[in-house]
Amino acid sequence: MSKAFDTINHSILLDNLLHYGIRGVAHDWFCSYLKNRQQYVDYKGCKSALMNITCGVPQGSILGPLLFLIYINDIANVSKLLHLVLFADDTNIFLSDKSFSNLITLANCELESLSKWFLVNRLSINLTKSNFIVFCTPKMRYDVATANIRINNISLEQVQFAKFLGVYIDEHLSWHKHIQVTSSKISKTNGILNKLHRFLPTFIILQLYNSLMLPYLTYCNCVWGTGSDNKFKSLIICQKRAVRYIAKVSAKTHSLPYFKKYNILKLDDLHKYLVQQLMYKHSHNLLPAPFVNYFNLSHNIHYYNTRHSSNYFIHFARTNVRKNTIKFIGPKLWNALSNDVKESHSILCFRKKLKKILRSKLLGTLPFFLFFSLFFLLPLFLPFSFYLS
Repeated sequence: MSKAFDTINHSILLDNLLHYGIRGVAHDWFCSYLKNRQQYVDYKGCKSALMNITCGVPQGSILGPLLFLIYINDIANVSKLLHLVLFADDTNIFLSDKSFSNLITLANCELESLSKWFLVNRLSINLTKSNFIVFCTPKMRYDVATANIRINNISLEQVQFAKFLGVYIDEHLSWHKHIQVTSSKISKTNGILNKLHRFLPTFIILQLYNSLMLPYLTYCNCVWGTGSDNKFKSLIICQKRAVRYIAKVSAKTHSLPYFKKYNILKLDDLHKYLVQQLMYKHSHNLLPAPFVNYFNLSHNIHYYNTRHSSNYFIHFARTNVRKNTIKFIGPKLWNALSNDVKESHSILCFRKKLKKILRSKLLGTLPFFLFFSLFFLLPLFLPFSFYLS
């Protein structure tokens, strides 16, 4: 939306407040809060005349965002087909159909109704920042020329990816763009660590890793962090490089022992750690309302008693795309945990036990590596005659 907070009509907002039950003294208080405000321009000591503010909510105030959300709250009732996701003045609209041509026709028809809502509520759409994505599998083909989405008779730009709340979503849901952007950002952090690790103590470098790099690796990792190692190769290389900077060792040094030494989870273990935390919160009803029925227990799917009836039900997944979704990965990882870990009395206790398990698995890979190395290096230190025999 264009200048959304500045164009809110006071009369419409006050009517909305009445509709939601704010009446009497409380309604009079909001009238006083919005009206009888004045503004002027001061430029190099020259002041303009005072003018009354007839629209907009006071920005920088606590009530400003709340009043704006109340103002646009009924936008979701414009269409029964469109699914809207609202975040402040950014509106995301989703529509699906089996037929591509029918999808475009429905989209233009429903957007026309949405455009009328904006006109009635005296809001304007920023068409220069508005675009659309066609989500499909890589094998699906469609005529790009027919993908003509219009609002107010102006065609929107079709893009291959878009940034949504800090995550880059591409048209094939492969997360390649997000991984590419994340890799670029944490590479800059590695540049900082490279310059500082020679002059600062190890615990400071570790703190820099936790504050500058780890947030990029953990943010929404539950969604995009599933897949093969080849998919995350750039991120894995960056993380290993950072661990070597923390340990102050050469670039060719094996990094695995230092992950264990400094209690750093590898990228794949970090994904398991975050997903299993999500599952713990779901099993203890700590997630928001939309996630209540997102995962199902086995005894809710079938009513006969089995030894795994208390586990989460794992839905059938035919494709790799389906297998990489949180709805498939989450129950699978949760069911693999022991009852002692699942029944932790708090999230903090659960995190400690889970980290201990992941670190022990990391340590379990070290003996084989050492044995493998010694097996091939030992003959070099033995007499040549014995080596030949």
